[in-house]
Amino acid sequence: MVAASSRSPPTPNITMLGLLNKHSFIAIFLAVLLEELGIPMPIPTDLLIVFAGVRGAGSAENLAIWFVLLNIASAVGASGLYAIIRRGGRPLVARFGRYVHLGPRQLDRAERLLARGGWTSIAVARAVPGLRYLAVIACGLLNIPYARFITAHIVGSSVYIALFLALGAVFGPTVVR
Repeated sequence: MVAASSRSPPTPNITMLGLLNKHSFIAIFLAVLLEELGIPMPIPTDLLIVFAGVRGAGSAENLAIWFVLLNIASAVGASGLYAIIRRGGRPLVARFGRYVHLGPRQLDRAERLLARGGWTSIAVARAVPGLRYLAVIACGLLNIPYARFITAHIVGSSVYIALFLALGAVFGPTVVR
């Protein structure tokens, strides 16, 4: 006869946190890539980036790896969305825009901003929560050259990624304790 284990089975929340902790590089990379592609995530990726900052706290090397990894995920995902929008155009946005809170008024505003400000507007929009996806969609619709789009995207995204990683690295360990 086998003795029963004295340990109780893990609760689902502890199991999920353990899995996220164990596979954080892959999970956060994929979440950022998918969200940048325009697929809404159940957990905002900004929070996941803060979590990555917590994981990298205390090690400049780990924070640098997270920074590069997250910028790659962001650039690949946004490039995919840019290509889809550029190919599908306004009919695609008209049909599916409501799923990402993108109506005609928001789109018109984004197009005016990008047409007026160019590269700088793209970079600034990528750094501001709430404008990130509008900027990608507007760039695709306005046929902004890809080289201009991706360079501005990387600069703007680097700002918000660095900010959220720093928030996690500085305040995360204290919150966790």
